[in-house]
Amino acid sequence: MLRIGREYSPDVRQIDLDVNRTYRDHINFRERFSTSQKSLFNILCAYSVYNVEVGYCQGMSQIAALLLMYLAEEDAFWALAQLMTHHKYAMHGESNSDWAINLLILFAPLILTLIFVIRVFRAWVPQISPVPSSS
Repeated sequence: MLRIGREYSPDVRQIDLDVNRTYRDHINFRERFSTSQKSLFNILCAYSVYNVEVGYCQGMSQIAALLLMYLAEEDAFWALAQLMTHHKYAMHGESNSDWAINLLILFAPLILTLIFVIRVFRAWVPQISPVPSSS
């Protein structure tokens, strides 16, 4: 499947670009063409031809890379396949609205924290560097 993915996937170029942008600060993915980056590329290429309905879409590289941090390449591929297709995880398929709700629940604490930080920042910026008056 990997060979077919590399030869026939319409997403190979985008996958290659995104692999290099994925978790750049993590030790496994810092170096271009490292073993982990190659494994990530392999997983995404293979998946893009395994599930032609989905192919490759933005955000899959982060999910696959996270799986690669804990699983072997083949296991990470099958875990990604289950996350994308199994109704329990609702990442693709008929229940797309459930997928959006799941993401909102997952990121709600982060969003609330960011809102708090932005409010604090806005309160302190005028005190630190006041806007010069125009004359």
